[in-house]
Amino acid sequence: MEASRPISPAAMPSSPVDEKIEEHLWLIYGGQTYRVPMSFVRRHPKGKELILPYANQDMTEAYDNAGHSKGATRTLRKYADATRSAEEIEKIYATQRAMHEQAAWNMCVRVGSLLSVAAVLGAVYVRCRQQNS
Repeated sequence: MEASRPISPAAMPSSPVDEKIEEHLWLIYGGQTYRVPMSFVRRHPKGKELILPYANQDMTEAYDNAGHSKGATRTLRKYADATRSAEEIEKIYATQRAMHEQAAWNMCVRVGSLLSVAAVLGAVYVRCRQQNS
């Protein structure tokens, strides 16, 4: 769901977060894939806090440790969707995360370059002012 802070589903184009980005997200539990509607995430107590961090990832340990009821497990099962494998979802997520990290790095490089240019222009300006004084 959102990485160090997880990447938000809305920030992941053309992925298992689906063609309709805002409508579903993918979860992995026990090696199975689940296509969970965002409407469920919004209804779930603390859904954004507890579910979104696991979008496109394995949530098995966290789910098991949360002590869900049999009813909750039945609800999860109804979202089972084998159209994508757990490996495929994890691979797409890893690719998207790498792209996100590269984009962040590229932005840092751009900002650093702009600051360098600004520093040089400032130095040239100061030098010109000193020579004209």
